[in-house]
Amino acid sequence: VLMMYLTRHHIVKVNSDKAIEANNKVYIPMLSVIELSDLKVRSISKAGKITMMDKKNVKEVENFENAGPFKIFAIEGIENGSEVEYLYTCKKYSSFFGTEKLQSDEPRKNVEVVVVSPANLVFDSKSYNKFPDLQKDTAIAGKNKIGARIDYIPGLKGEKYSSYNSSIMRVEYKLSYNKNKSMNKRLFSWNEAAERAFATTAQFTSKERSKASSLLKDIKLENKMTNEEKIRKIESHVKTTFALKEEDGEDFSDLEKVIKNKYGNNKGFTRLFLALFSEAKIENQLVLTSDRMKTRFDGSFDTWNYLDEYLIYFPETDNYIAPTEPFSRYGFPPAEWRCEEGL
Repeated sequence: VLMMYLTRHHIVKVNSDKAIEANNKVYIPMLSVIELSDLKVRSISKAGKITMMDKKNVKEVENFENAGPFKIFAIEGIENGSEVEYLYTCKKYSSFFGTEKLQSDEPRKNVEVVVVSPANLVFDSKSYNKFPDLQKDTAIAGKNKIGARIDYIPGLKGEKYSSYNSSIMRVEYKLSYNKNKSMNKRLFSWNEAAERAFATTAQFTSKERSKASSLLKDIKLENKMTNEEKIRKIESHVKTTFALKEEDGEDFSDLEKVIKNKYGNNKGFTRLFLALFSEAKIENQLVLTSDRMKTRFDGSFDTWNYLDEYLIYFPETDNYIAPTEPFSRYGFPPAEWRCEEGL
């Protein structure tokens, strides 16, 4: 089984009481982590005294502020002018796409990003907002290594209503080729993403179509209605009689169960709308995009990290609905998803 080891190494200089308070604890997210395979923590006082952390002091929190499981540890011996240094490695199941956000509201020095993979697995990357591009390095025999380093990153202060997260320096990386199979076939391309999305979201069994057809009869579309009027009525019916739940599992995305139970998750809602529009003979296209306030969709780099939000496009009227947004209606998808590229 292919595993991924994620290592983070931070050295933080604290120059105020506020900085001490912000850095006297370290939080390690443990979602999808198999084990914490390495952990080293110390503080270095202004006078050079080193205080090592006892690993026994690490606390486990199952759901820290609704962000999932964390390991949390306090750092002792911090004073004004101290340095806090910690290094940890998490063992995780392999991920073929990754994002590293490298800028915050505080200045950073000597920032480095390195991706190391087996010799047969080739990763591509793209840097944003003036972080240098990752370059190939042959220093490790029998491995692929790409990396970049920058001496200084200025702090970037957030502004209300600004697209802060999409404006900071970051690196996207993805698995692009497996030499053991073929160097001619690019892995996880946009075409493959489209095929998978269509197969898992926009294709239906005869039984699913029958259930959607029965529901469509209950909605009572009239022949004299224009397609735009039909779209509006279908959307209003679903969004006022079905409940959207942020849950995983077959019960929430299986179309038959969604129609029976009157609830579904994002995928389940999207499948329901696509099936109803299909049965109503309304031409439509599935669209996947991202929230531009968080990460702008970049069609020139085919990472699937951007495929976060569902839209449905209607070529006849050149308009959209956002199937997973209960308070959005036809022609008015969320503003954060507009002025944006999509798949």
